[in-house]
Amino acid sequence: MGLWLTPAESDQPLKEQLATFLIRSFQLTPGAPADALALDALRGRPIMSAAANLVHAARTVNQHAQQTQSTFDIHTLSADRILNLIGERWGADPETLELHALDRGIPSRDTLIAAARPFYLLATYNPHLMDLRIG
Repeated sequence: MGLWLTPAESDQPLKEQLATFLIRSFQLTPGAPADALALDALRGRPIMSAAANLVHAARTVNQHAQQTQSTFDIHTLSADRILNLIGERWGADPETLELHALDRGIPSRDTLIAAARPFYLLATYNPHLMDLRIG
């Protein structure tokens, strides 16, 4: 289980280590979209309109950056800066970010970076807008 646990987690009781491993290694049935069940559970709840507003705000900030600097492209944003920002928000060390991503259902470091790219500028310059919570 060494690849699935941080050094601090390796010192936890075996029951806690196994729970962490199971969460991080969970896979849906092959062919089932990873987010389908979560999205179905959230439809019709206030969080969906809040998430739509967040996406709109991120798109607006990115479009403004593109209009201000014609060479701007979210795909050229530094992966290290994106990971540092995520690490700060999650309270996680950079070397454990992939494990923290697995805890959140994100299967890889590259997927985490790709998902965060469109929100980087918004999160950097308007962090108060990024506080999206379920429940």
